Amino acid sequence: SLCIDFLITFLRVGGLSPFRDSRILDPTFYVTIYFNMKRNRSKTYSNERPTYFITTTVTEHTKIFFNDDLCKILLNNLEFYRNKLKFFIYGYVIMPNHIHLLLQQTGEKNISDFMRDFKKYTSVEIIRFCQKNDLQELLKVFQDSARKYMAKRDLLYQVWQERFDDVLIWSEKQFNVKLDYIHNNPVQEHWKLVDEPQKYKYSSARNYESGDDLPFRIDRLGY
Repeated sequence: SLCIDFLITFLRVGGLSPFRDSRILDPTFYVTIYFNMKRNRSKTYSNERPTYFITTTVTEHTKIFFNDDLCKILLNNLEFYRNKLKFFIYGYVIMPNHIHLLLQQTGEKNISDFMRDFKKYTSVEIIRFCQKNDLQELLKVFQDSARKYMAKRDLLYQVWQERFDDVLIWSEKQFNVKLDYIHNNPVQEHWKLVDEPQKYKYSSARNYESGDDLPFRIDRLGY
């Protein structure tokens, strides 16, 4: 059966015979195998210049990026931290309540450094924009979210969800799948923001289609 085949493979990763080695009766040995498997997987999929598919979402899934000025805040910060922290940006899309990115680390700073700074300073600028333009409804959402999720940090506003999702890219096929997903996000059934990917203003789909750098320059280096 599949269960037996999996168990035999699992034990062989630990370097023993499933039929002759008495260590199979020791529960602690299975823990050792498990952590060895995790280390091996991480070593296999990582490299000196890792590429990631990133998703980060506005708190409470609030739709705020219908506003050009708010979208420009994101693009300006992407450009700034791409240069400062030495990242390539191969693909992006700004959706109403989240963004997807395809990023490659090329310097010493890692993806957590990039996302920490990006989310921190876009938050400051988004709050400032909302205050300047008297967007009280949005400010209340951010205040309520901070009280709900960030009370221990004594923050007044929370714009982004605290965590972000990252998927390590480990093949050309996976790279292309994630890039296609980014480009097709605006045409998905539950969004239908445009009828063709390249027509969406804040997506790298139009960069790949037109070959220009508007409204944001992407790095066209293949995986």
